[in-house]
Amino acid sequence: MLAGDGSCLLGHDDYPVRRGSVLARPAGTNRPHAFRAGETGLVLLAVGERNFEELNLRERSADKGAALKARLEGLMTEQTLIGEVRGRGLMVGVELVEDRTTKKPASAAARFVRQYCLDHGVLIGVGGNFASVLRVQPPLVISQLRLDNVSVTIVDGLEAAKKAGVAG
Repeated sequence: MLAGDGSCLLGHDDYPVRRGSVLARPAGTNRPHAFRAGETGLVLLAVGERNFEELNLRERSADKGAALKARLEGLMTEQTLIGEVRGRGLMVGVELVEDRTTKKPASAAARFVRQYCLDHGVLIGVGGNFASVLRVQPPLVISQLRLDNVSVTIVDGLEAAKKAGVAG
């Protein structure tokens, strides 16, 4: 349907979304963002924005992320592969290194741990310039029990990497 200003108004009557009002184009381009198109996606985004505030997801994810980071940082004494833990909220990066002094990236170990996690039902990514950073980005609505399972699975993957000789 068309809005009064002639722009296309998408979505359900309870969740109207103007095309282009939710996600902007990348700077310096005329190409729309990959997640721009699609009426269903825009409606879901509008519903999600409404529920985001109602569920207090910002504060809850910050608290859960801080706890996850603290847990992983606490493992640095026993897990020599962990060179650094960083992130914000529930976006946590665990940089794996073969040697903490030289900070040589442990790319093979990161791939091993990612595959271990996948095989055990936990989806994480690997990124960074040397593909040596485990990227933990669970949904903001993840339960504490599932988040604990994520950290346990990562730790188990690090141990398995050591036993397999993949770790430095």
